Amino acid sequence: MEMNDTRRRLIELIAEHHASHPGKKLGIEELSRRAGISRQSFNRYYKDLTDYAAGRKLIGDLVDDTTNAQTKQLINQQQEVMRDLQEQVEHSEIENAKKLKKAMDSYVTSLMVNDLTAHAANSLRITLEKQTVHNLQLKQELTNMEVSLAKAQANAATLAISPTPREGKGEKVKLDVDLSKAVAAFSATKSEDDFEDKKEIALKSLVQSICKLALESKCSIVLFAERYVSRFSSFYDNFSCPDDGLHIIARLPVFYRSELRTFIDKLPPTQNISLYIPYLESASEKKAQRSFYFNSIPKCELDSADEADVIPMTLGLDRIIQFRVKQGD
Repeated sequence: MEMNDTRRRLIELIAEHHASHPGKKLGIEELSRRAGISRQSFNRYYKDLTDYAAGRKLIGDLVDDTTNAQTKQLINQQQEVMRDLQEQVEHSEIENAKKLKKAMDSYVTSLMVNDLTAHAANSLRITLEKQTVHNLQLKQELTNMEVSLAKAQANAATLAISPTPREGKGEKVKLDVDLSKAVAAFSATKSEDDFEDKKEIALKSLVQSICKLALESKCSIVLFAERYVSRFSSFYDNFSCPDDGLHIIARLPVFYRSELRTFIDKLPPTQNISLYIPYLESASEKKAQRSFYFNSIPKCELDSADEADVIPMTLGLDRIIQFRVKQGD
């Protein structure tokens, strides 16, 4: 397959970086800037180059001439040798720092040693006091959880002897992906890479939560496609279960088909998976909603939401519903 100019440029930039800085990750934000493309374009068309930029895969595998296996092997060996040398240099620096510290410590007077010992003892005392308080808090949390479990078991017993509920009375559970750490990381560094890394961790946690709840194939998964134009809490409150089964309702801030497919592939077998996409036509209303409810979300994330792909049924979804956002939602 013929390689386009942008992809070739990205591969050249990755190769140059790892030649100059072996073992060091090249951030996607920086790579996109050097290549003259947006972060969103990279995520959409060149996502497969992420592991090469991070150094997790060898750059030789990207050589265009696929028939020259020896050339690829030499490039990969070169990258591995440079990576090993970099690790040796870093190891030497660490060892030298240890030796320097040991030499400096040998000049500490006995009085200073006594002072340091007293300081260490005081620090240990403070640490133990904090640990004691923490243990008490953990015991209280455990007690609270035991009480909650007892209540849940009692409710389950009540449901077991109750008449079969009418249609549309199914149970629903809300799972809201936590982007607070991603927002905090971006606020501290202004790095889109830091935001994306923390967001990816939050999405992995969301998948794990869904898998823990979806113990039976009869349950349904309802995905709220976050576009930052309406509140997930309002959607959850207004959602009416169409059947008597368990409905896991999760907020999903994913905007591109490839990312959505990857997310869906990780979900357990269920009765059905639905995607609800909010729609708000007025630009002024969208601006007002974001100013009021989503003012902490980085602009790069809002731009990605505005450029979200059209989602086809071929991704493993049973239903795709686009709904108009009502005032106040």
